[in-house]
Amino acid sequence: MDLVPAEGIRLENVVSEVTTVMMVAGGIAPDVITMNFRSIDTFVRKGIVMPISEFLDAEPPGVREEVLRRIPSQVIPVVDRTGPESKRQLYGLPMGVLSTGLYFNIDLFQRAGLPLRAPNDWNELTEFLQKLKELGPKTSPLYLGAGSSASHNLMSFLWSAGADAVVEKSPDEWRAAFDSPEAVTAYEFYYRLVEADRLAVRSGGLSAAQTPTTGMFFGYVGDAIAFDPQKFGFGPVPMGPTGIRGAEINARVLGVFSQIKDPEVRQAAWEYIKFMASRDAEKLKVQTMVDMGLAAQVNPVMLREFGFDEYLQLMPAGMEEAFQQSLITGKPEPFGQNCNLVYTEMTYPLDQILLSRKIAELWSGGNFEAARAEMAEILKRAVTKTNERMLGYVPPEEMQVRRVVAVGVVIAILVGFVFVGWNVSSAFSGAAHLTSRPVVSKMRAQKVEASHNCFQKIAIQLE
Repeated sequence: MDLVPAEGIRLENVVSEVTTVMMVAGGIAPDVITMNFRSIDTFVRKGIVMPISEFLDAEPPGVREEVLRRIPSQVIPVVDRTGPESKRQLYGLPMGVLSTGLYFNIDLFQRAGLPLRAPNDWNELTEFLQKLKELGPKTSPLYLGAGSSASHNLMSFLWSAGADAVVEKSPDEWRAAFDSPEAVTAYEFYYRLVEADRLAVRSGGLSAAQTPTTGMFFGYVGDAIAFDPQKFGFGPVPMGPTGIRGAEINARVLGVFSQIKDPEVRQAAWEYIKFMASRDAEKLKVQTMVDMGLAAQVNPVMLREFGFDEYLQLMPAGMEEAFQQSLITGKPEPFGQNCNLVYTEMTYPLDQILLSRKIAELWSGGNFEAARAEMAEILKRAVTKTNERMLGYVPPEEMQVRRVVAVGVVIAILVGFVFVGWNVSSAFSGAAHLTSRPVVSKMRAQKVEASHNCFQKIAIQLE
């Protein structure tokens, strides 16, 4: 089997799935389609990927059960979708499941006199950040992302507060939900960190030069750890006021391109996906990293699972438990209809709240309830727009008003056309009446009269 990487046109500041869609439209689609949770619904509805049920049904019972067992329970609703035939089926397998947590800078924590662990809840998070802030202006207590997808870091607070970005009201019927009282609590806490107490710094990306001066930041952990565990510890996301830890679970989902004509190529695509999502592939990754001397950057859960217990001593105490807790409490990122745009839609009201002069005045004056009410109003308007723009939903009462207005506009246009038509018809009928009679100009009339008088004189002279 020859594996050839698919190369398409890449556009700056554009989500990766756009490249795949352009390749499909250009007739150069790959046989294996890579999707994220936000985009899978679109790929399924548009018929770009095919169900994998037929491949699973052809597998021996033991293999089929092993494949299904490896799909985390939180991810099953993501890959079990309703396709163009209005039938729910599996449309892909997750590869390299990731979960989010909170990384903390061990050196800065020691300098601030903090325990070497992640804060347990929101109250402790603000306490830790205050102590990190006291280290000086060069220290950034907490890093949060900025830009059009800045609300991605808000998701942890949203889930920890007991809220959600979108909810499935009925099968395959999704609604935006980030205007609930719990969601207002999450936005309020984010505002406190960024604007009110200035404990967090928003930036377009956390560079390598910034990490030594950054106290904490949210990040993923999968098979490997992105940061040196001797410099950065890891812990589950802090609990919100509800006692919930709002971690995120994510993964790349591999699917089979639906327009493959050659059955051998289609089967080969399935065999590749099945292997990449298998335990053997995962073990091979861990073995390779250990052989390369990178055992300290392997997820300790994976080290234990594949028999590399001797390397667990390289990990800080408690890190393995933190990874396990992050996986258990994790929720998949929004995966409903058109959720590619969910972070953008949630960032609009987030920026409005952060830049609102009215909220700033209310907050500085200690009128927190009024500030919260203003945030709630901003979120309510944003959810209405998101439901319409992203999900194509308009509330029945609003739709009734629009229909009445539309009927009124149509009637007004018809009346206008009739009025204009009647005036034009009247003007043309008057003109036609005038042109139906002989028209003699004044000058010509004078010439005719003069000629007539002349003929009369000649007649008299002849007589």
